Amino acid sequence: MTPLPPSHRAPCRRWWTTRPSWRGSWKYHVIAGAHPQAALVAQPEWPSLEGAPIPIRRAAPFEVKNATVVTADIACDNGMVHVINRVILPG
Repeated sequence: MTPLPPSHRAPCRRWWTTRPSWRGSWKYHVIAGAHPQAALVAQPEWPSLEGAPIPIRRAAPFEVKNATVVTADIACDNGMVHVINRVILPG
């Protein structure tokens, strides 16, 4: 998996983690498969687990939808994490 979690400093992070509607929102922050930054920028968008596409900025700075990636390529046992600076929503 490639999760795109908002950092602890992201605006609305508290809302995202405490609201009943967060279940759909967090799925928009995950891409199936483990993808490093180099792979993500090779395509203009990726499908989220929620189903809606996540647009990827292919030039610097590395961005997903309207969020800047503050830390990329954090390798984990089950994937690759990219921390973003805000909550992103489909649509």
